[in-house]
Amino acid sequence: MKKSFLVFLVIGIIGLLFNFIFKRSGCLFLNITGIPCPSCGMTRAYVSLFKGDLSQAFYYHPLFLMPIAVIFITQDRIMANKKLFNGLIVSLIILLFIVYIIRMILLFPEKEPLTFFSGAVLPSFYRFIKSLF
Repeated sequence: MKKSFLVFLVIGIIGLLFNFIFKRSGCLFLNITGIPCPSCGMTRAYVSLFKGDLSQAFYYHPLFLMPIAVIFITQDRIMANKKLFNGLIVSLIILLFIVYIIRMILLFPEKEPLTFFSGAVLPSFYRFIKSLF
């Protein structure tokens, strides 16, 4: 197996386990800022996919197949052409942020999976500082 596939598999398994065991997101960005990250909903999209609900998977994150595409892009044939490889990766990152902005406009802060997490570190710290004054 390719190293990139194994890394993707391990990260996915850790995310799924965290989600099932603690019943909350393992996303460091969300747990610190309270704001969903650009990949928020990916784990739930894969869970929905494994349950056979493709429409729910696309709802949770329309680009949930992107990590798999990146694995195929990093194959030796494509990586041999550095300009093509860099162009594809930059294009996927731009697409990810465009979809993130659209999802934030449409869903944030009330609709899953882009809900605001008020128990995160920064919002909790803000409430603590505010209570002092």
